[in-house]
Amino acid sequence: MRWKSFVLNLKSSDRIHNINLTKEVFAKPHKRTSQLKWTGNMVDFVELLYALHAVGYINGGQATLAELFREMGESFDIDVKDYSSYFRNIKNRAERTKFLDELKRVLTEKMDKMDEK
Repeated sequence: MRWKSFVLNLKSSDRIHNINLTKEVFAKPHKRTSQLKWTGNMVDFVELLYALHAVGYINGGQATLAELFREMGESFDIDVKDYSSYFRNIKNRAERTKFLDELKRVLTEKMDKMDEK
């Protein structure tokens, strides 16, 4: 309701003249359609998204952490409220890139097994 009041106040404002209101403005948020669900732990999810952000491969490096966590969280049905505190903990641990190291190890093992066949 706040959004609707905000938009209606804007429309009636002397400074805003041509707001075209459509049903989409007031539509309910879209229902999650992805069947994918993150089943790892929260810390690993945070480590992965910080790595994606650091490498800059999402939107040419222009995506913010907030955008990444919102969009990826919706895609994988996980809601990380305070990702920066998780990241502080990751930075302070002895093995800083524990999950990324595990990903590399597991993928390398899979490729090695495929080479054996």
